[in-house]
Parts: sequence; C-alpha cells; structure tokens
Amino acid sequence: MAWPTEILMASTWNTDMIKQLGVLFGQDTISINVAGVYGPGANIHRSPYSGRNFEYYSENAHLSYAMAKSEIEGLRSKGVITYTKHFFLNDQETNRYGGAIFANEQAIREIY
Repeated sequence: MAWPTEILMASTWNTDMIKQLGVLFGQDTISINVAGVYGPGANIHRSPYSGRNFEYYSENAHLSYAMAKSEIEGLRSKGVITYTKHFFLNDQETNRYGGAIFANEQAIREIY
C-alpha cells in the first residue's frame, strides 16, 4: 500500500485522521505478517536541502510531535512495533556517516 508522505500528513493538522491512517497502516502490516515498521521519521526540516524532508512532518517541533504521536498510536493499536527514525540532526543524505551537522546547544535544546 502506498501512504502519503509525512509532509502531506502534517499539512492536514488533523491528528485524528493521522491516527486512523496509523490504524489502517497497522492493518496492512498484519495482512502481510510484518511485526514492525521502520518509521515514522521524526526529524525536523532544518534545511530545504535535506535529503529526506519528504520523510519528516514539519519544521515545527510541536506539529511533528503531534503527528508522529498520532501515527504511532494508530500503529500500536494494531500491535505493530514502531522504530522511530532520524529524530535528531539528520540533515544530509550524501556521506551520512561521519557527516558534520552544524547546530549550537541552544538550537538543539529549542528544536529537539
């Protein structure tokens, strides 16, 4: 099944709908005997050049949290294990291992 990208889901601002999406996604995983999903991606849009912005909800930490929480609740209601990924300073796709991500302590505390 193809589900909408997280940026599109966050654009709705509708946590109830995203929770229901998680329930339906959970039913899909049950039907194909999958116990867990590597998602959702919970990073913040810090740069328009980030290689995975389509996998993350928003540049707003509160909106991203609300959307991820709702989707995870829906998935878990079906017994699906979620592995939240990329939730901290994942800003580049090329040379990801050993990359240099620039952020000061204040930005990290305020955003993450």
